[in-house]
Amino acid sequence: MASSLSINLVSGVVAGAVASVATHPFDLVKTRVMLHDDGRGVGTYARIRDLVEVEGVNALWKGLAPRLMKVVPSCAIVLASFEFFKEIFSSPNKC
Repeated sequence: MASSLSINLVSGVVAGAVASVATHPFDLVKTRVMLHDDGRGVGTYARIRDLVEVEGVNALWKGLAPRLMKVVPSCAIVLASFEFFKEIFSSPNKC
């Protein structure tokens, strides 16, 4: 039981980190559009291209550390608790 719990916690950490890193540039652009919409009607990829041209590639991951500090533990807890309770409630002899 302890082994599967630690596997599920590590799996949640990895999943949360990968998902955050992969989606952060899009979330960053969405937030900037919401804060500073200039009404140009430019698409997401054009805004990403503009951001990279003006601020560099590293700008796509500004603010990633706070997001990882929030998302990674929550993904680990959610996945581990889901698997834990799924195991408990799937077997009538364990309740």
